[in-house]
Amino acid sequence: MTKVKNGVIKEGNKMSRIVNKIGEIYLDCALHPTLCEGISVEDDYVEGVSLIDGTRPRSCSLACCYPVRLSVTEALEWIIAWKTGGDKAAGDKWKKEYDVMSTTTH
Repeated sequence: MTKVKNGVIKEGNKMSRIVNKIGEIYLDCALHPTLCEGISVEDDYVEGVSLIDGTRPRSCSLACCYPVRLSVTEALEWIIAWKTGGDKAAGDKWKKEYDVMSTTTH
């Protein structure tokens, strides 16, 4: 069972970070590194602008999408993956780095 508390997802003994404030960079459910422009825990959403193509709003559910907070270095790695290999490269990177999330049931 997945537990979410204080911006941390706990899946067994694995943990992952969830975006929790404006100005942070997160990975949205379409695998775009995204600059957070709005967040509401009460209304269960986060939204921002894609650092891949500038689209907005990039909205995700905090409870269902688990938007992972990224460092600037991690965001640049995702941008490079997108720019060099497109959505397939981004999907492969997701499976390699966050496989625990893809097996989570709601």
